[in-house]
Amino acid sequence: MKSTTRLLAMALAVGVCGGCSERRDWAFMEGVGGMRVGAPYRVSGTVFLPVDCDVSGLHAIANGPRQVNSGVAVQRVRARVVGRAVFLQVSTTMGGHGRTSRCGPVELAVSGLGKYKVFYGAPPGLFGPRGGAHEIGEIVLEPEDASRPAH
Repeated sequence: MKSTTRLLAMALAVGVCGGCSERRDWAFMEGVGGMRVGAPYRVSGTVFLPVDCDVSGLHAIANGPRQVNSGVAVQRVRARVVGRAVFLQVSTTMGGHGRTSRCGPVELAVSGLGKYKVFYGAPPGLFGPRGGAHEIGEIVLEPEDASRPAH
């Protein structure tokens, strides 16, 4: 009876946590190798920003990883544009079939051309003037005819 109860509890825990996600802070991202962004591009008028990261900690992206995470996958990369700043946040979940530890392109809701600073973390107003965000780069949104070809 005890083994049946344990199995049921384990199955329930996996079932409940199968959809769990955790928004990751900069300390986590830096520990798994950091993050880098590429040049934005357009597909059918929609702007995308390539985001390079790997939450497994098996690859150096912007720095050498200090931790390894088996069984962790990227659930979502969020991008929020505030003025001339882009704020990125990664949420992770348990690894599994069809899931990956790598980040990919994220859609940007930008309204103007020019330079944008890119940060990892929360936008302003949530945790102080920069929301506790860490600057990871700068991008330039070019006119549509100057964008690189669609992927």
